[in-house]
Amino acid sequence: MHLRMILSILVAITAGLLVIQHSDADNQPSNHEANSNDMDPVIRKLLTERRDTYKSLVEIVNESYLVGRAEHRQLIQVQNDLLQAELDLATTRSERLKIHQQLVDNLQAYEKLLEARFANGTTQQTDVLSTKADRLKAEVALRRLQLQDE
Repeated sequence: MHLRMILSILVAITAGLLVIQHSDADNQPSNHEANSNDMDPVIRKLLTERRDTYKSLVEIVNESYLVGRAEHRQLIQVQNDLLQAELDLATTRSERLKIHQQLVDNLQAYEKLLEARFANGTTQQTDVLSTKADRLKAEVALRRLQLQDE
């Protein structure tokens, strides 16, 4: 029953990733990232195509995962790849904060799923620890961004 709840959380996160909406608040780009108007149009087009490709991939892998044809590691990886693609297109601090928070939330849900699977003997401890390290890395990146410009 606990696994079903965690799987539901993962599916909800996936759905949230597919409808990422950018906030209009805090529209000032940071010092280290160029304004969207300053980005080369060819690069912006390529990054947008990359993001859209990951959105399609997340949909397909999520459907496969729900019917048992994809592994949880593959689902999390494509979700995180989508978030990285979104991050490459983000032009404001608020957009980057939102994406970093989604990455942390995604990894936290995945870590809980793996902990439950490890307790049931269906995954290895190395999977749990690897995901925990990824989550901690994402939390550090989020915190660093939060501390910028404070």
